[in-house]
Amino acid sequence: MRFERVYLMKTTIQVNPKYDDISSFVYALSEQYDKDGEVIYNGRNQVKRFFLNEDQPVIVKRYKKPNFIQRVAYSFFKPNKAERAFEYAIRLKSLGIDTPLPLACITTWHGALVYQYYFISSEDNRPSCLDLMDKNLSYREGLVEALANFFVKMHQAGFLHGDTNLTNFLYSYSPQNNLFSLATIDLNRSTFVANPSKKECLLNFVRLSHNREILQLVVGAYARLRGWDVKESIDFVVEHVGRFERKKARSYRLKGRPLEEWMK
Repeated sequence: MRFERVYLMKTTIQVNPKYDDISSFVYALSEQYDKDGEVIYNGRNQVKRFFLNEDQPVIVKRYKKPNFIQRVAYSFFKPNKAERAFEYAIRLKSLGIDTPLPLACITTWHGALVYQYYFISSEDNRPSCLDLMDKNLSYREGLVEALANFFVKMHQAGFLHGDTNLTNFLYSYSPQNNLFSLATIDLNRSTFVANPSKKECLLNFVRLSHNREILQLVVGAYARLRGWDVKESIDFVVEHVGRFERKKARSYRLKGRPLEEWMK
C-alpha cells in the first residue's frame, strides 16, 4: 500500500481597504509569484516588480522562508515580517511620515504553521541617501540636514526604524526651491516607542553607515536640531558603531565569512 503525504495549505490576506480594487491580483499572487514579475533584488529576501496595468507598477517583497522556531512564533505569538511591514507602513502614513503605499500582505500556511509571506506596496524609485557617499554631490549638505530632520520627525512620532541603513531612506530634490522630500522603506524590524529616550534615539543611528564622516555629519545635524551636545552625541554613536562592528566581525569570523560581505 502506498501512502501520500498531503499538505494542508491555506492563505491569509490583508488588503488596504483604500485599494481593494487590487484584491484579484493579491489573491492570485502566491500562486503566480514564481511565474511572473521582474526580479529587481535577489538576496536573503526577493523583491519583484509586477504591473497591475501598463502604468501601475507594484513592488512585492517575498521574505526568506522562516525556520521552524520562527514559524511557530509567527503562527501563535507575533505578526510575521510582512504583516509588520504592512501595519507599520499604515501607521507611518497616518503620522505624516512618507513610505511607499502599503497595499496588502499575504501569508501562506502549511498545516497549522506559517510557511511564507509577502508584502505588496506601491513603487518608489527615488534614489537612496547612499548618495551621501559622494563627496562631490552638489546638494550633499542639504541632504544631510534633510535626513537629520527626517530622523527627528520619526523619533518625535515614537518610531524607531529597525534598519537605518542609508539605502532605506529615499529622497527627491527640487533645485528650484532647494527642497528635499524623504521616505523610508524596509520597516518590519522597527518599533514604536512612546517618547523614546535620548539614548534610544542615538542608538538608532548605529546601523546608518560604517563611514565615520557621514555618521558625524548626520548625527551632528540631528543633535543640533534636538538641542543636544553635538560632540557628546557623535562620540556616543561612534563608540557604539565600533562595538557593533566588532561584534559582527567576531560573528563572521566564526562563520568563516569575510566581513567585507556585510560592510559593503
